[in-house]
Amino acid sequence: MSEIGKREYEKKIERRALRLINLHPFLEGYYYYLLVNKTPATVCDYLYKVSEFLDEMEFEDPEKIQLNDYVKYLVSKKDYSSSYQITVYSALKKFSEYISINYNIPFYMEKVPRPKYKETIKTAKKREEGYLTNIECSECFENIKRDDISDALKNRNTAIIGVFLNTGIRKSALYKLDIDDFNFEKRTITVSEKGEYEREIYFSDKLEGILKDWFASREDMAEDGETAAFVSTYGTRMSATGITDVVKKYTGKTPHKLRGTYGTNLYSSTHDLYMTQQCMGHASPKTTELYIRGRKDENARRAAEIMGKLISQ
Repeated sequence: MSEIGKREYEKKIERRALRLINLHPFLEGYYYYLLVNKTPATVCDYLYKVSEFLDEMEFEDPEKIQLNDYVKYLVSKKDYSSSYQITVYSALKKFSEYISINYNIPFYMEKVPRPKYKETIKTAKKREEGYLTNIECSECFENIKRDDISDALKNRNTAIIGVFLNTGIRKSALYKLDIDDFNFEKRTITVSEKGEYEREIYFSDKLEGILKDWFASREDMAEDGETAAFVSTYGTRMSATGITDVVKKYTGKTPHKLRGTYGTNLYSSTHDLYMTQQCMGHASPKTTELYIRGRKDENARRAAEIMGKLISQ
């Protein structure tokens, strides 16, 4: 990602943060405290969660917040998904840490246990069905070909979905891609994910042809000086919403589900969890397991057949 693209992204996050700080001015210090070791997107998410906590609990003075206030608020969120509860907990814990240091009061959230992650049957089923099959992937590209739009937009939309399926990168990473991040000689993309973390990802010869078609079309679409790899009809960097709209239009899924499709198919082909974890850029294999659940029933049936050999009549 170029310095221009990086600054553009950071300014967008900063504008969102400032709107929340205007509502609760003392959050400004918390905002800068988070920026030390959190990504801009996480900072903004934490600010939203803490702002909601302050609004709901009607706090104007952070020094008056007590242990029971945190606990009461977390209990009120017990009907939400466990992943949401954990995010709220993390945001509040970091906030409690900040005001403990800043106002010299006890670090209350240090005493509060972290909510446990629980996957409901509904959530598991949704995750299982979230990926695209090979046939659905092929239909997606056919849908783009048949769409009544310009060839340039067809090339762009094919490239966007092609990058997601071929590399498994996050939407935030694709949004930040610049033309200089593509190396056709090595056939790699330099991806910026989770703050300053960068990694090189290889792409296939099929995607190479798709990308070259798009970059040829891009020359007539992009504004002078625009560095973004994917541009809108206005010639400027596509918004994250615009990228999501493209994916949903042709697949009925979100970009995150395409990442799940990548993980599921890579693991199904290799049965190598470590390789899948490495290619998806996960710090823990437990995170990777959440993306490769599409073959769970298949593995369970296979296990039943194998162990069925132990049964004699």
